[in-house]
Amino acid sequence: MGNDIGKEIEEVAFSLFQEHGVENVSMHKIAKTAGIGQGTLYRRYANKSELCLSLLGEKFERLIPALHMYLSRISDQPVRDRLRYVLEEMHLIVGHHLDWIRMLTISGNLEQTSKVYDSDYSQSLRQMIRSLLIEANEKGEAKIQDIELTTLFMSSPITPELMFYIYESGYSIEEIAHFASERQLISVFR
Repeated sequence: MGNDIGKEIEEVAFSLFQEHGVENVSMHKIAKTAGIGQGTLYRRYANKSELCLSLLGEKFERLIPALHMYLSRISDQPVRDRLRYVLEEMHLIVGHHLDWIRMLTISGNLEQTSKVYDSDYSQSLRQMIRSLLIEANEKGEAKIQDIELTTLFMSSPITPELMFYIYESGYSIEEIAHFASERQLISVFR
């Protein structure tokens, strides 16, 4: 039952966020719509930041198997092309959920929001990127001195603040994701 309540809360929150925007939905509204007490909600999620982090995590958790499947289908392609796809997908999730990420910076704290880097999906994404970078080195497609540091930087999308600013300047999330991915690749594949 515990996981069912968590799923229900997240489904209700997702629906309300889609309809009204994250900032316009209170924790009280989420609890009331889910038909639970506020205490139950707050025991699961201390604030909207934690709820948004959980929802974002679900998006990334669904992305990882899809990326593995896609990469296995195009394993004969150059590493740069495969890595570009991974990076663009990562940037697209962030770009399409800027309001959730904004909530992380508003109601969360740096220590709380940095926990995302320890999550299973973040570690899986890093492992995927690390494997591609190692392959690029072995095939002579790149000369990477520090695979681990390069992996850490590549697995971190551009800041949401910058992405929002560029988006507000008239660029689509897709254009931003493509450009950001290309910029990351330039430093590795010269």
